[in-house]
Amino acid sequence: MFVIKKSKGFTLIELLVVIAVIGLLAVIFLVALNSAKAKARNAKRNADIRQLATAFEISNIAKNEPFPDCDLACISTSCSSWGTEIGANPVLDEYLKPYIAFHPTDPADPKREIQGYLYHHDDNSNKSFLYWALETALFSAMNSCGPGTLADPFPAENYILCQYTLNI
Repeated sequence: MFVIKKSKGFTLIELLVVIAVIGLLAVIFLVALNSAKAKARNAKRNADIRQLATAFEISNIAKNEPFPDCDLACISTSCSSWGTEIGANPVLDEYLKPYIAFHPTDPADPKREIQGYLYHHDDNSNKSFLYWALETALFSAMNSCGPGTLADPFPAENYILCQYTLNI
């Protein structure tokens, strides 16, 4: 007669399969978490641009003055473009002073080559623009410029450049 021995534990193969499944689920979770963080940072950037645009337009109406005439100026706590720091403009600060208490901070992301929020007045068209970069790993974010539009028809691999045209 045969005696069947009942084991009270798991085999090594069963344990390895469970560990592999847990590891795979952890990787999927971390990728989804990073994507959610990028979307949250982009949402903050779009909200900051909406606030800045509103401040510019209210100031324009209240002061009955055109938008400041300056080439490229930083309107966030710090700005850089391809490694070059871009400074603030005191004329812009004075223009926005009653309507915005402090410069917004662009969430950190070292992958983007453009950091911060930029203001530019084009003398040829007499229009003023706000620029900012959103982070993206895919081109699916091309329609996510929030209040603005895509500024560059050929987005970079890790970011897209957005622009908002200020209304006079």
